[in-house]
Amino acid sequence: MTTILLAVVFAFLCNVTYGIKEGYVNVIYTAENFTSISKTTEFTSNFGPATKFLIDCRTNNPTIYYINSNLDGDSQKYHFDFAEKYVPKFNLSLEEFNSVTYFTQEKLFFAGTLQSYTYQEKKILAFQFYPQDVMHEKTVIVAAKIVKSTIKLDVQLSFVATGNQQVVTHTLEDFKNLNILALSLQDILGDIEYSGVVNGVTYGYLRLFPEDESETELDIVVLKDLPLYLSVVSGVITTTFQDPSSHVSLKSRERGTPDCYYKNAVHDHILASLIDKPVMMNVTSTRVILVESTDEQVINFHKEKKKDPIIMVYDTETRDILHYDQMCNRTTSIEDANKCLQKKSTFGAKSANLAFLSLPVSLGRKNDPNTPSNHFGYDLSPIGFSIPFAHYDDLINHQDNKDLKLAIQKLQNDTDHGKLTKAQLHQAVLQVQELFYKATIPQENLDRIWNAIHQLEKQISNNDDDDDDIKLKFRSSASAEDIEGFDGAGLYTSFAAKIHNKKKGECKFIRETEEMKPKRVDCAILGVYASLYNARALEERKYAHISGGISMAIAVVPSYSSKHNKVVANSVVVTKVQEAVQGDLIGYTIASQIDNLLVTNPDRGTLSEMTWSIQAESDEYISFSTIRHAVPKAGGPPLDKRVLSDQQLIDTVDLVKHLEISYCHAKNGKWSRNCEYVPYTPTSEKKKSLDLELKYMSDGRYIIKQIREFAG
Repeated sequence: MTTILLAVVFAFLCNVTYGIKEGYVNVIYTAENFTSISKTTEFTSNFGPATKFLIDCRTNNPTIYYINSNLDGDSQKYHFDFAEKYVPKFNLSLEEFNSVTYFTQEKLFFAGTLQSYTYQEKKILAFQFYPQDVMHEKTVIVAAKIVKSTIKLDVQLSFVATGNQQVVTHTLEDFKNLNILALSLQDILGDIEYSGVVNGVTYGYLRLFPEDESETELDIVVLKDLPLYLSVVSGVITTTFQDPSSHVSLKSRERGTPDCYYKNAVHDHILASLIDKPVMMNVTSTRVILVESTDEQVINFHKEKKKDPIIMVYDTETRDILHYDQMCNRTTSIEDANKCLQKKSTFGAKSANLAFLSLPVSLGRKNDPNTPSNHFGYDLSPIGFSIPFAHYDDLINHQDNKDLKLAIQKLQNDTDHGKLTKAQLHQAVLQVQELFYKATIPQENLDRIWNAIHQLEKQISNNDDDDDDIKLKFRSSASAEDIEGFDGAGLYTSFAAKIHNKKKGECKFIRETEEMKPKRVDCAILGVYASLYNARALEERKYAHISGGISMAIAVVPSYSSKHNKVVANSVVVTKVQEAVQGDLIGYTIASQIDNLLVTNPDRGTLSEMTWSIQAESDEYISFSTIRHAVPKAGGPPLDKRVLSDQQLIDTVDLVKHLEISYCHAKNGKWSRNCEYVPYTPTSEKKKSLDLELKYMSDGRYIIKQIREFAG
């Protein structure tokens, strides 16, 4: 079919009827024609209006339909519905239509989008296709010739590949002869000069490149570099592009703080004239508006945002240490899985979620029949145990720790009432943390912990002959974490310990390396507890009006790597298409980085890879669109290939789909048919999504180390 089309496509002109009243046009003659049928795409500043088109290639005289997106109805939104209503002699089912449109080179139909962009400071008009579309090379040229013959505008026409499989390396000469640019979505997104990260209006004092820790919750900050931590502020403008998984982007989304990337902010004369003045900032998808305001308006705006205090409620009675495999009933019951997630009130969200991952209804263990872990032949989630909230309370209330308890009460009270300057807050935090490092852990609880460690030691298969000690990771899991509107990601600290470390001496925090020394179990526990009262956490909790019920549980897992089995890549998967260029995209965002480098909250100057996985139906081909390659070294070049192999990406998507469905059932507390379709819900319709962290090991194994609801 394709060969025939190549021979005849220019022998016939496409039908040129002008049917805008009927929902489409066949030729676009003027800019006004295009504007009349297109909708504004509010994504970034370089995205203009767009509409969809359908090419009917069932005859030797292909017909193109540019759909009028400004009319109501599914026929103006979806290619299949349009074909049913307008295309003569169309009698295909949806499955048949998809098969001959997206998943073959010998197409009966082309279904695409006509999108206007600003690229390299010039307007272009681009035709592009769904990321899952398998088209490449000559098949793209077939469509290019038809589109070219029906666009009469004096504008640069371009093809934008949205899927990695949509390669045109062997047809570049054809594109040149047609005067059509061949671009990728990465080219388009890399040319962005402005992007609204969190749209909204705020009031505050505009600060240009404030010094570390000098900003307040009344400030709107202009940042040159992406900081490792974003203080509570009123608004954010960055001159560096914000990775969706960067701390700045995540925190702004979580808090609802208006935030944008504005490359040329420092050259904006209006912005420059408002530095250190009270302003109103309105972040939109296509620009940021700054208007001078008054002190009174700033104060009143923030007064109206005040909420009632939140007191966290958690289990203060349970002191037993439970391993993840003991924490919940290990059945395939959805009701039991729901009860497992509710264990967060006793053991913290991290531990409850790890226990959920171990269930047969979720990932299971390698000996659980018909589970993902059984399929892969190893446990996909970590073994370990949880130290409940009650242990923290016992430490605070221990008679040897009276000074610590009083210091915490004073620090919390002073913070709640705004009595401390930034410098005073940091000094008070240091004093409280020093008292934590010297605190006494009640012996009865310490005995419980060591009993659990000895049980875990028996389970661990240490394959590293050079390791003479078993390493454990003590992961923070606060009561004020992973709750509605407040995820607490990155607020608290985790520490490692060697279980046979017998070094004497007081526990100390080494700030240069951010480690507890000696690397004993008791020091790791005290370090995690002390992190509950750091300046950032106090600021965040104050902003969220969390003023009571603050406690810390600990999730304990074996070290992920050893000398002979290293982490070769890290990924964070969000179960929706982040920064989606169109709302009907269905899939996930996979952010990845090589080795054990950070993905969330990356080091300054580094960037994680951003790849979309696109799959509209369970039995369809999964396409991967790499929007940006990883930059592992600050100031260095991006990698020239993806971090993960095709098989690793496919395995990751399959595992995450399984977990998204299982989590949906467990959250509901009962089986729901709707949950089976959650992975195939368009981004614009997805109300909630999940955030998963994965590690890829040198021996080929995968570790799913965390699952939680995404706050962004």
